[in-house]
Amino acid sequence: MRIVLICAMLLAAGRASGQPAVPQDSATGELDVHADVDSSLVMLDGQLVGTTPVTLSGVAAGVHLLRVLHPDLQNWNAPVIADSIEITSGERLEKQYYFERQYMLQTNPSGAEVILGSRVIGVTPLVVRPGAGDSTVQIRKPGYESGMVMLADADRGQLSVSMVRDPDWITQDGIVTDAGRSSTLPIVLSGVSSVIAGGFSAYFKVQADQAYGEYALSGDPAKLAQTRKLDNVAGIALAASQIYFALFSYLLITQ
Repeated sequence: MRIVLICAMLLAAGRASGQPAVPQDSATGELDVHADVDSSLVMLDGQLVGTTPVTLSGVAAGVHLLRVLHPDLQNWNAPVIADSIEITSGERLEKQYYFERQYMLQTNPSGAEVILGSRVIGVTPLVVRPGAGDSTVQIRKPGYESGMVMLADADRGQLSVSMVRDPDWITQDGIVTDAGRSSTLPIVLSGVSSVIAGGFSAYFKVQADQAYGEYALSGDPAKLAQTRKLDNVAGIALAASQIYFALFSYLLITQ
């Protein structure tokens, strides 16, 4: 998409029949354009006028839109600099541009934290825009070894890192867990126990209601005693369900 847009701009510039970006006029000035990357494309008011370093004479006095494009046009990650400049008649304006460094950092697996300096700036995949003095970033992800990534190793702004599993961690059913920490088994057991106890409570309560209905029809004292017994069991199961649920919530929060 970036290449198509640039080509369209260049084609439109070639067909333009209006005022040229660099007319020969008495009210003109000169413009020197430099960039930290040589051979960067320079466009003035939508027209390609050269590559850096370039000196443009006879630039009409007034406000102009200047764009400097990184020469690696096929790289979607290549930056573009846009600047509004004003030329004064008889002036020689010098402009020096520096492309902002940016890198597309990807890890396998994704979701690794990216640390630049002392702060977490996001998780992969991530576009990293380091400062002038930054040459590395740190990546970390639970279950994998942390590591430093050298930005200088980027290939056309792309960095791809395969993370290595931490041998101190183990995998349970596809989930990476810390062998030194508590297992997820207590969480699972407490949650399942809460559900099972709740089911038993509901079952015995239904049985108690049926027994009481039979007692109401027959007046049989044995049915009444059975009702009370089933009610007690349902109550105990309900209490157990609540205890297991409280334990499940506690383990889930603390781990």
